[in-house]
Amino acid sequence: MNEVIHNAFGLTITSGNSDTLLANGNIQSARKWGKNELNLGADFTYGENDDDKTADSQRAYVQYNRLFTERWFAYARVEGLHDGIADIDYRV
Repeated sequence: MNEVIHNAFGLTITSGNSDTLLANGNIQSARKWGKNELNLGADFTYGENDDDKTADSQRAYVQYNRLFTERWFAYARVEGLHDGIADIDYRV
């Protein structure tokens, strides 16, 4: 059984002629056992420029792969998205 977790986070703040804030992050996890693979992931982005929101999104997914051979597999995936700037409340 193999399991791998990756994550990244960032924060940028500037001050001067304009005050900006940008925060983002993501996390991904993968697990493999036998002929099965499971992938999970989530990310977010948030930004402001002079107190006006410029970015606001969150996304998450789950994917299951069933391996038949080294080249053939089937998968199922569910993904959700929210984007406040694009006015997307949810998408699945």
